Amino acid sequence: MPESGVVTLVGRWLASNGWSPAQGRLLITPLRRVVENGKTALVPDDTFSVELVNGRIPHRVTCPVDLDDAVETLLHVEEHVLGMRVRTKVVRVEGPVVDLPRAVPVSLSVEDRAVVRAATSGAPLSEAGSPVAAMAAAGAGGGEAPPRPEAPLRPVAPAHRGTIGLGTAGASLLTGFAGQLGGASSPPGTGEVRPARATVPGLWQWGRAWSQTGLRKVRVVAVGSSSTQGVGASHIERSFVSRLGQILGEPGRHYPAADGGWLSSGVPLIVDADLGSRSRRLLGGEWIERDLPSGTTLLTVFHGQGSNNGSFEVSVDGGAPVSVIPDRSGQADRADGEWTSPPLPPGARTVRITAREAVTISGVYAHTDSAGTGIQVFIAGKGGTQSGNYLPSRIMGSHCDRVARLDPDLIVIQLGANDYAAGVAPEVYAERMRQQLNLYRTVCSRRPSILLLHTFRRFDVTTPAHRWEDYARAAHQLAKELDDVAVIDVSAHFPVTQDVDDADMDLVHVDRIHLSDAGHGLTARLIADQLRLPLVPRSAPPTPDHPVGRDPAANRGVVVALRASELDGGPGDRIAEFTPHQGTEPGPRQEREDARPELRVEAGRWFLRFDRVDGPRWMRSPAWSRAHTPPVTVFLVARPRDVHGTWVSGHSGSYLAWFTAGNSLCHMMCGAGGLSAPDAATVWTGVGRWNVFAAVFDGERSRHLTYGHEVTRIVTGTGPAASLPGLTLATNAATTGVYADIDIADLVVVDRAFTDTELQGGADWLARHYRLDQAGRTSVTAGPLSAG
Repeated sequence: MPESGVVTLVGRWLASNGWSPAQGRLLITPLRRVVENGKTALVPDDTFSVELVNGRIPHRVTCPVDLDDAVETLLHVEEHVLGMRVRTKVVRVEGPVVDLPRAVPVSLSVEDRAVVRAATSGAPLSEAGSPVAAMAAAGAGGGEAPPRPEAPLRPVAPAHRGTIGLGTAGASLLTGFAGQLGGASSPPGTGEVRPARATVPGLWQWGRAWSQTGLRKVRVVAVGSSSTQGVGASHIERSFVSRLGQILGEPGRHYPAADGGWLSSGVPLIVDADLGSRSRRLLGGEWIERDLPSGTTLLTVFHGQGSNNGSFEVSVDGGAPVSVIPDRSGQADRADGEWTSPPLPPGARTVRITAREAVTISGVYAHTDSAGTGIQVFIAGKGGTQSGNYLPSRIMGSHCDRVARLDPDLIVIQLGANDYAAGVAPEVYAERMRQQLNLYRTVCSRRPSILLLHTFRRFDVTTPAHRWEDYARAAHQLAKELDDVAVIDVSAHFPVTQDVDDADMDLVHVDRIHLSDAGHGLTARLIADQLRLPLVPRSAPPTPDHPVGRDPAANRGVVVALRASELDGGPGDRIAEFTPHQGTEPGPRQEREDARPELRVEAGRWFLRFDRVDGPRWMRSPAWSRAHTPPVTVFLVARPRDVHGTWVSGHSGSYLAWFTAGNSLCHMMCGAGGLSAPDAATVWTGVGRWNVFAAVFDGERSRHLTYGHEVTRIVTGTGPAASLPGLTLATNAATTGVYADIDIADLVVVDRAFTDTELQGGADWLARHYRLDQAGRTSVTAGPLSAG
């Protein structure tokens, strides 16, 4: 074989994940072009192998490669391959930079598995579509295996001078890159194609839940922009979200009401509400209708509730309509309505929803099996959204209300393409995504696994402000920092130009922005492969057992400290007085027996249950010895069960207040002249999940903390009535309304402003005390297990 060029492999393979053999074999297989029956193919030319000693490649290795015209490039790879972590790998082809008359292919394999194949793109891409046979080593210390057929080698880079393309060899964890030749440059975002892989194999909560699909509902919510919505697919059932459910064996299908597959009377309004912030608003007399799978045995309608949502009717297969009356109490536009039909007889399936009064309809879920178990996948995509659309707002609160009600085990998030098109800096994108992940984990009662989907680069963006791969790196960094978060980067499986796609793949819609039916299908398959990865110990959340923080009730300045576990009584007892265990002032009381909260215990956690429906049940303290004016710090360990009501307040005419209004946002006010909801002082709290909340009421220096988040700066009022002369629980200061459905385990009021460090330390201590930080769940550590 002529030695007109040299391939130099420099770097090392670091064993990780418990895989560190004494030796292995790396095989480099040069490929050459041959013409067979008028068709051009790539076949093995020769083989050069390198021994791996203790999991490492020798510092410098060379081998001959057939190069008619040599080129020069550097390619850096970081990937999981065969359980090993490739920290640094550089492939270098040395020689003069010239125009390329044809492709110069290279193939790398490890232990009978293809790792990377590359071909400099000088010839027409259509020449590279025939089967390739790659030589591979038989294993550690073994001999060479005979050539075996592989999938066709499809170069993924455009055919122009100065580019080398590396394509994957068919497995979703293999690496593909497009690098630069001879100093030739490509626009930002077009020079690299990242691999389809996860930063951390095994999504812990998802893996646990998937094993229970025969026992309970296991829900997946897919959030994102237009591709998640299904744009580009010829039918909603061909979207990657629906296809993912089909691959996972989902016994049903979700149909968002704002999808184009519905017939309607007139043009019902699409509004920013509920799941995905896309719902239909029907006025009295208006209807929507669509066909459902013929095997549908039940259907569930998701709808709005509250003061501006009226009754509607549901008719199946033209049968008698069934009336549905939403709960109209509380705040308007609550995204928590859900109605499930009785079992349906065999037959065709058409559902019609007719509004008697104005109502918001989010969508329908068609069950083709028992509604009580199995995978359920929900579409929560909205075209045009960027990471900035998922920051705190009333619209986002409505979306999160529904996510909280669905209580998913897995959330798949597809964002970034519109940030890239708009020139949003990758570091800004990363911070917004971090906030979004924290919000979902705040509102969901169980801590879901989160899979970040990085898709192909938009072809319509010709002069990007930032490189597309920088957004992938931002996502990978988040996955490294946050537990039970992984990234799947499918871009290596997609072409880098529309011309390449049109000629060969047809994965991208003709608009150059969205997935085609084939692209949706491929994306679903790659995600499904990712979700089938085995669980590994390091995928589980860390479980520290060391003491953290300080009990807020042990600090100076405690006005009152209430702890349900310190009360006399047993489960089911009605409590007349919430007696403090620390402090200088009396606790709240309730003289009326029918309004007393109930003492309960769940999983060893004692709490008082306050209800607005059963009662209402609330408490109020006597007037305190003095009015405690800002700064005042309040800690609360609670489970708000509804999105509307006052948690903590003072006395009428002079008070501090802490309450929710309408969705998973908590709107805070402080005394006369305070800033009213929803225009200011909004913070995230979540509904239906135990958590620790802390607030410092101190005017422009006010702060709020929900455990699991960073301290948030807010502004509260400082007027003459901004004081706390007494304490009221689960209703407003006048005790005349805005009753709350809330469970309270712990409450501490301190007559001074805590520092951020004290605030975080107090929340950490309470989270550990009430086992809200998940410590003690498992004895497996996050790092590698030591031998012996």
